[in-house]
Parts: sequence; C-alpha cells; structure tokens
Amino acid sequence: MLIRHTYVNVVSNVVGAAVGFAGSILIVRVYGVEVVGKIAYMTGLVGLLRFVVDLGIDQAGLKYMAEKEEDYAPEFTAYLSIKIGLLLLFLLMAAVFLFHVFKPEDPLLYVIVTANIFWLSFADVFVNLLTARRAFVPLGFRRIASRVVMLGFTVLFCTAVQNWYYIALLPSLECFFMILFFVPYMTGTMKIRLGLPDRGLLKKHCKYALPLSLSEGIGLSLSNVDKVFVGHLLSDAHVGYLAVAERVYGGFLVIVKAVTQQLLPEITYRLANLKEEVFHRQMEKIVRMTSVLGTFLALTVLAYADVLVYTMYGPGLETASFILRVFSLEILVKLFFRPYHSLVYATERHRIFLWLTIPNQAIRTFLTYFLIPFQVAGLTIGGAAKPLAIAIVWVAPRGVTVLHTVKKTFNTLFLSRNKIIYGVFLGLGAAALAMDHWIANRPAMAFVGAAVLGLHVLLLRRLGVIENEVFQDLTRPLLEAIEVLKRKKGLKTGDSL
Repeated sequence: MLIRHTYVNVVSNVVGAAVGFAGSILIVRVYGVEVVGKIAYMTGLVGLLRFVVDLGIDQAGLKYMAEKEEDYAPEFTAYLSIKIGLLLLFLLMAAVFLFHVFKPEDPLLYVIVTANIFWLSFADVFVNLLTARRAFVPLGFRRIASRVVMLGFTVLFCTAVQNWYYIALLPSLECFFMILFFVPYMTGTMKIRLGLPDRGLLKKHCKYALPLSLSEGIGLSLSNVDKVFVGHLLSDAHVGYLAVAERVYGGFLVIVKAVTQQLLPEITYRLANLKEEVFHRQMEKIVRMTSVLGTFLALTVLAYADVLVYTMYGPGLETASFILRVFSLEILVKLFFRPYHSLVYATERHRIFLWLTIPNQAIRTFLTYFLIPFQVAGLTIGGAAKPLAIAIVWVAPRGVTVLHTVKKTFNTLFLSRNKIIYGVFLGLGAAALAMDHWIANRPAMAFVGAAVLGLHVLLLRRLGVIENEVFQDLTRPLLEAIEVLKRKKGLKTGDSL
C-alpha cells in the first residue's frame, strides 16, 4: 500500500509541479530574476514570524487523525480550532511588526506576503486531513486543480494585466482555491461535521505538540532566512538565482514529499497493528526504498542541473545550476533520515527534538551566514550555503541523535544493503560530475545522464539491492494501471460496436 500511495503521490505532485514550473518560467522571462528575488527576500523577512502558525500542532493532527479507523471528526475539529487560533495570532504579530519593527520600504508587498503565509498555513489543515486518512487521489486532484487556476492567473498577470504585485499574490490565490476545492469533499464524501472542540482532545493535541513547538516553530521561521542573508550580503539578483534553483529543486522535492509525507501515518499504522517481527521487516524495506530513491534523485540533480535550468529559464543562470547541484546533498540526507524521524514521532519519543532545536538552528544559521560570501577557487558559495548547511545539520547533531534513539528503542537501525547503495552512488555521482565538466553540449549531457541513471538501477538490481519482491512491488501499480486503461479501452470499443 505504501508503494501504491507513493505512485499516486508522485504522479499528482509531478503534474502539479509541471503546472507550477510553467508559471515560474513565464514569470522569470517576463519580470526577470530581480523581481523574483525581491519577492523571495520579503517572504524570508515575514517568514521570521511563521513560528506561531505550527508549533508542532500539524504533527499532532496528522498522528491522531491517522490513528483512528473511523469517527475522526473530533480529532479534526480539535486540530482545526488550535490552528485557527495560531493563524489569528500570526496576523496580529505581522501587523505589530509591520509598524514597529520591520518598517519595510514596500509595505504593500509585506501585506501580500503575509496573506500568502496565512492562506498557505490554513490550506495545510485540509492537506494534512487527507494525508492522515491516506486519501491521496482526491488530494492530488485538488492540488492540481488549484495549480491550474494559479497558472491561469499567472498568464493573465504576465500578458494582459502586467503588475508584479499581482505576481506576488499568486500563492494566496492558489491556496484559497485549494481550500474551496477541499471543503465540499470534506463535508460530502468524508461526512465531517464540525462542532465545539472536545477539551480533552485539545489538551491531548497540545501535550503532543509541546515538545515539538520550539523545533517546528523556529524551523518554519528560519526556513527562508537564507534569502534575507543572501539579499543583505550579496544582492537581489543572487536571491533570484537561489529562488530559480529552489524552483527546479521543487520538482524533485514533490517526489521526496510524496514519500515522506505518508511515512508517519504508514509507520504509525504498522507499529500499532503488526507483530514485532513483521514490523521489523517492513521497516527494513522502507529504509532501503527511501535510500534507493534518494540516491537516484540526487544523481538526477547532479547530471541534469545545467540542462534543466537552461531549458526552463534560459542562458546566464550558471549560478542557479551550481546551487541546484548542492541541493542533491539535501535530498540524500532527508530521504535517509526521514523514516527514522517518523519512527521517533510514532513512538512518541519526539521530546528529543526540543533539546536539539537551539543547537540545530544556531549551527544552521551560523553556517549559512558564514558560507554565503565564502569563495572556493574563485566561486562564491552564495545561495548554495542553504542546502549545504541543512545537510550538515541533518547529519549532526539531529541525525546522530535520532539514530541513537531508534537504536536504543528497537536495538536495530533496520539497515539492509545500504553500504552498497551509497557506494554505487558515490562512483556514479563522481562520473556524472566529471562528464558534466568535460561535455559542453547539453543534448549530449542529457544522454549521458540517462545512461548514468540506467546504470544506477541496473547495478542495484544485479547487486541484490532491488530484489525480485521489491521490483514486483514497484512495478505492480504500473502494470495494474495499464490493465485498467486496457479494460476501459475495451469497454469503449464494445460500446461503439
């Protein structure tokens, strides 16, 4: 079921990302990288207040809505009530900081970005509801529909009604329409009826979220502080390069999220309902699958960074290509450690994140600020400091502590052939970088990249990492989808006869 849900998530997220890419390409070509950088800089500034919109309550909502077989409306009501209170607090703080702290040169852009963060955080409530209930097909359709609506507005604002403030407003429009699409499904198909929240459930959610409040809150606030640093130390153009790299990276990130967003409900369900021996085998398979996917995606980024940036956004963005390659490190560490993070949450040992928050964020902030102006062989690290600092912090102290907690709890790390997986990656990654340096022709490099990825899968198959059972699990949803399409085609042929 995990693999089936992964395919559904990947297809819906990739389609949604493709629609988003089309809009971002148009925006960069019409308004330029400086405007993109200006919006990104303000997003980072207002984003410093984002710590109040979560405070760990999203993880609590996911967990408790996923645990129930049915009658999960009370859990959703409690989660929604707390979230609305946090969002109102965010709006109040944003107003205070507008007049008394930040005093931005462009207050209109500040207000627009504040609205973006509000609607994005409110839409997360409905996304988490469908994720917790593993309703990934309805979730995917509604995400794509809202993206298509946003693309329509993007085309309008880049052609007939050109104004870059309207471009800054696009995230709010997307999230607003997403909520409109979610509500009828929630009240109709899911039959959720809202009432007064149960006090016991409110306390239960807050108790679970409390140890996470510091880590989740600070993490959200500092998620875009790198753009503030880049704009301050370098220029708006460099913020734009980082934004372009993040936009392309977002295409890979939707695949990463397609896997990681369902890990917590899937692992929680397995831990609660499977025998210990069966659960251990399932966890080994999950850890191995995420490692294989992580190395495959990281190789794709290394081999195709320059090709993707040039094809989508045009020439003169070599800096964005360099930043994109460094994002491959973030993919690797996140997909390796995510199953263990979800297991810590599922076993309610997440208090460790409370003690990790301050050292994690202090190290990340210091590294980002220090590395941005740093030069290696005449090359300024710039925006690449963000993924580099994130990768370092995810390994230590965060990753080491999480692994220690899992090992202490289960007496195993569920590792299976991981040395082979990462050994193959290191060899092929070095080859991909060398080929990219030697081959200037982009179509030729695209062919080389395909060869590297094909060799990656072949080697893992021959070395026994991707076993027959795993290979069949990976291909079964595709084969079943093909059979469904064939049957539908046969029915249509019969009807026409």
